[in-house]
Amino acid sequence: MNTMLRLFLPSVALIFLVSDARSADIEAAVADTTRPQGASARDGGRKPADILKFSEIAEGDTVIEITPGGGYYTALLSRVVGDSGHIYAVDPQRLYKQFPQMKDSFPKYLKSDPRTNVTHSAQNLDELKIDQPVDQVWMILYYHDTVWSGVDRAKMNEAIYAALKPG
Repeated sequence: MNTMLRLFLPSVALIFLVSDARSADIEAAVADTTRPQGASARDGGRKPADILKFSEIAEGDTVIEITPGGGYYTALLSRVVGDSGHIYAVDPQRLYKQFPQMKDSFPKYLKSDPRTNVTHSAQNLDELKIDQPVDQVWMILYYHDTVWSGVDRAKMNEAIYAALKPG
């Protein structure tokens, strides 16, 4: 067998093993019966396993989740990243003025699904600050709302980019 081929094949096998491990973690998170009540009923339309696999989220990752709402994706992300990872759930501070009930939405989720690897804060998104670089930033169904909510999107984008690990 060619030397290059002997070096290449183990690498390919390792890629498939890592991919299988990630898939198993994701499938386990989606199937977890301790997720908040009613969350799994939304899975059919949201296709969370496909979304999570596409993102390449993995155990040990750190993630900023902007506008976590009622915690649907937080519940999944926090299970996939595990105890060695962390989720920074960030609510847009400006929205609390327009929708005061939002202040209670995520804390209510955390009471129903206590996660030691989740930190919640409310911040102005154009001044986003997290105390460590992160692997991913998630913003589900909200970017378009930054137009009317008064966010300086150029500054927000810069802050998000600055929060990401290089590479």
